[in-house]
Amino acid sequence: MIYHQPNNVGQAWLDNVSLTSDRDVVMPEAARIVRESVSLSESPRQSATRLGVNLWPVDDSFEASSPIFPLPRSSEEAHHGKYSLVMGIGTERAGTRNLFRLLPPDVAHEFSFWAKSDRPGEFRFSSWSQDYHEIHNKRFEVGSEWRRYRVRYEPNKGWLSPTFSFSKDKNLVLWLDEFQVCEWDRGSASYTPGTSLSIGMDRLGTAGEFVAPSDERMVRRLTVRNNESKPRDVEVHCVLHRALGSSSDLFKEIVSLEGDSSRELELVVLDKCDVRGYYTIEMSARSGDASAMSQIPFVIIDEPMPATESGFSGMHSNGVLKSRRANVSWERQFRFWQWTGEKDGRYSIGDVEKDRREHGLRQFVTFKVSVPPDRYKIAGGWADPSEVTRYICDYVSQSPLTDHFEFENEPDLTFPGISGKELNAAADLYAEVVKTNAPILRKLKPGIKLAGAGVSGVDFNKGYPFLRRVLERAGEHLDILAVHPYSDARYVGADKSDIGPEANGVWRKTEELKQIIKEHGGKQSIWFGEIGWGLDVREGYQSESALRHGDYCARLLLLAKALGVEKVMYFLADAHIERQFYYYGIWCQDMPLPAAAAYAATSHLLEGATLEKIISNTDVHCFVFRHRDGQLFASMWNAGNQAATAQIGLRADDVKGYDMFYGTLDLKSDAQGIKVVLDGHPRHVMCGRGLDEGTFMSALSSMRLDLPPVSVSWRFANASQVVVRLDNLRMVSLNGKVRFRYGDRVEERILPELNPNSHCVFDFTTPDTFNGEKLDLLVETNLGEARSGYKVEMVSCPRVGTPGKALPDMDSRDYLLPNDPGNGWAGPGDLSVKSRVEYDDIYFHLHVDVRDDIHFQNNKPGQLWAADAIQVAFDPKADAIPNVFNFGRDDLEFGFGLTPDGPMKELTYIYETGRAEEALASVKFDITRSGDVTSYRVSFPWSTLGIVPAKGTIFGMNFTANDNDGAGNRFWMGLTPGIVEAKNPYAYRKFVLE
Repeated sequence: MIYHQPNNVGQAWLDNVSLTSDRDVVMPEAARIVRESVSLSESPRQSATRLGVNLWPVDDSFEASSPIFPLPRSSEEAHHGKYSLVMGIGTERAGTRNLFRLLPPDVAHEFSFWAKSDRPGEFRFSSWSQDYHEIHNKRFEVGSEWRRYRVRYEPNKGWLSPTFSFSKDKNLVLWLDEFQVCEWDRGSASYTPGTSLSIGMDRLGTAGEFVAPSDERMVRRLTVRNNESKPRDVEVHCVLHRALGSSSDLFKEIVSLEGDSSRELELVVLDKCDVRGYYTIEMSARSGDASAMSQIPFVIIDEPMPATESGFSGMHSNGVLKSRRANVSWERQFRFWQWTGEKDGRYSIGDVEKDRREHGLRQFVTFKVSVPPDRYKIAGGWADPSEVTRYICDYVSQSPLTDHFEFENEPDLTFPGISGKELNAAADLYAEVVKTNAPILRKLKPGIKLAGAGVSGVDFNKGYPFLRRVLERAGEHLDILAVHPYSDARYVGADKSDIGPEANGVWRKTEELKQIIKEHGGKQSIWFGEIGWGLDVREGYQSESALRHGDYCARLLLLAKALGVEKVMYFLADAHIERQFYYYGIWCQDMPLPAAAAYAATSHLLEGATLEKIISNTDVHCFVFRHRDGQLFASMWNAGNQAATAQIGLRADDVKGYDMFYGTLDLKSDAQGIKVVLDGHPRHVMCGRGLDEGTFMSALSSMRLDLPPVSVSWRFANASQVVVRLDNLRMVSLNGKVRFRYGDRVEERILPELNPNSHCVFDFTTPDTFNGEKLDLLVETNLGEARSGYKVEMVSCPRVGTPGKALPDMDSRDYLLPNDPGNGWAGPGDLSVKSRVEYDDIYFHLHVDVRDDIHFQNNKPGQLWAADAIQVAFDPKADAIPNVFNFGRDDLEFGFGLTPDGPMKELTYIYETGRAEEALASVKFDITRSGDVTSYRVSFPWSTLGIVPAKGTIFGMNFTANDNDGAGNRFWMGLTPGIVEAKNPYAYRKFVLE
């Protein structure tokens, strides 16, 4: 079975290979064949041609490397071949991160391995799922003879991405070899290699795989192995890639290997480690129909600065050494009340300040008090308030070095859930926790800093309704608001449905937060308490998606510093999975992603810096900071959809340029100055010490860009009137003229002087209707031209009693999102939609019939959208503007699902939260299912939507039908994008009332 999965370069992957022996065995996602026609830098990180039934994703006998198990290889002992893994004296625990989609569903599996020790003893094997559920925690005896161990994995409903971990006494030496994963009872006590060929290279072994710039030579050992009994001539190719830089061959030869043999090669990777950057060494081995590929990344970056109280950079750290190496000063720690033991009436919190003592990391501790131990729960599942206080006080009193504490993680999500109350009542309950405990803690620990209302991306993106309520009730008790500015579309992959911090409005929403603070007394500092993006694990280390993931990280830090955000707690160092494939972490399996290098370089640059001037904050961002050493530098990038060149009137000899990994840019100048490429990767231009600062600022302010000077957005007041908005995107004023064309008609207007960061509007009308017309606009200015076109395709909405208007049948991939041929959509029986609309003076009526072979909906209102459901969103004024990925204040979003308890509805977005209950209650609906078709009949009052129905009225509307067969959302169909993957009301279909 071969299918095509898009990779944005028009080439094909080979994936999900099925092998047949005595019965069919479907290989997991981890067993991926290397793509023949795409560069190694964009390939999957590890792959090999499979043999037999062993599903271990890479070298299972560790003869070439150990890319996913962070233990050194040892030649002292081996059960097979020359090498094993060794847990030496002093090492107490080691293990993998999650191995993605390793175990297929509905079948029992086993993990087997061989082990021995330097003396009789014992070890523990533990394993966790991607959902943080413990699968195994087993104790085994071990001795001086090799012994095989087996662990059974029961059938799982969906794909399982387990971890494998070993722990032992620090004085015991434990060797491990021959890892095998297969269906239960299909394994063999005699070694069966999982791959035909193995190729690899040991890790550097430094913290985070980072090294400091130096003149030292880097030499690495490459190993290629033939795992079969017959001899092979193997084509071995090894390439070094520097991200945003050049590539070079390290080795390319035919290597002859006898059966079951290896060859080791010493390679000079770099003559000097003097160029900062993100690197990958990519290795491939091919022989006939057998192949293997491996990538190993490393980073050259300056040593971290000392961790300080005033440090800007923080991390959700689950790897202290590597986080510290990336210049992290602060770590955020969760403290889960329900798992904290007690002894003699006092909580036993353990040595929670070890990271502070040993590595200098400052700690920001978040108390998870929303889930108390069962023994302290009272009516409704909430906790005895006196016990909340006792737990918090016990923890604070046992933490002498820590003075920054937070009341709860994302209380806007947890408190409505535990209390069963609507948002305002839940916020009041949370505020009471703050009001009760803050004075006690300040008395217990003078100088303590208390954070609260650290709301999720939901509250952040909806105008802060929960946070506002908490500030009204308990704001005087809080020193810090550590909000979480997550994007709704934060899964970074080849489909490019993700959005960065600019498109998510981080700047505008943080400025809004500043205003809210001012309105409530103005004393709290702003932290970004949690923020990150998940990268698709199928992406190569230097794929376009992986680099974009790094872009977002660096740009978020730069925006935060320019906004005056005091600290950023990035999520996270390593290991958190959502939706099976999307991995939060700037390391993966302890190997650095581009985001790790981007974070380290940007953090180091910004530590101690202050904002001097905002040159541009539109599609092109240019912020001037003063470095801690006193020099000015400009950080700039283009968050738009096209790369550009900035012509800056400066001489190359007077400045220095750096990329986002702090690699040096080769700047050259001509009569007009230097040219700097502006794309999604931030670049930095440092003012030379001999250059006048005024000249530096002036040159940046007058830079020339080969980009349109204005943005154009279209809005229809009615079918015969269009309103065009022009925004000046540049740093200087502009003027010119506007030419509007449709059909044979041309209309020209004067564009008066338009100042930076300002806009103007033009109205154009027709005696008939614009529907069906192609509209064109040309804007000619003193800074260049901008062109925009708009194909008017309004959907007629008839009155009840007239022939109903059927919307387009959604029965093909044209309406499927994500539109990925590898997502498992099997045709219209798997998911398809028929729908129509109509209206009367009171209601807008939507009729949707969803064909779906499996109906799964066990959720409650608030989470209906996450299973089989429809989501319906309105832009009542049809006034959304492009590239603003969020709802406006008059927009609404609803959800509807058929649950075991009957039809349910939810209101998932309304800005005026005070009228949420009334708005939801006003919507009439019914849901039925017959055969494989679920029928939704929904009537929305015009008064709830804020629309006065009249002939010619226009509004924006979209809906999606979401498919979940029981293991998470698979895909959805909609009239347009803009609901599930990111809120984008500008993309919604425009409906006109007949």
